[in-house]
Amino acid sequence: MSKTLHFLRATKRYGDEDLWSTILDEDSICGQAVHFRDFDKDLIFSGYVESFSQNEVNRELVLKDTVVRTNGGQKLFDAPRLYVSCEKNSFLLEFPTDTEKEGENDGK
Repeated sequence: MSKTLHFLRATKRYGDEDLWSTILDEDSICGQAVHFRDFDKDLIFSGYVESFSQNEVNRELVLKDTVVRTNGGQKLFDAPRLYVSCEKNSFLLEFPTDTEKEGENDGK
């Protein structure tokens, strides 16, 4: 029923599904850059989603070609592959546009 309503654009609700999984399962996410802001660590992880968890307590991502910065924009290091994990409500996941330059969306 919900697939029919989505097809007809009658709803954007995903029912009992976790929106985290729904968004990351979309085909358009593959190969797209994301900014994972971890508020507890005061860090931004910018990279490409390789895999993610469907854990209800913590959110986990494996990112490729990752740049790690402070929320102030200071670059700390690069990592070819990086695992990040944090509690469910302590982060923000951003999907930058193609026109944004690296580091431009750094909270300044």
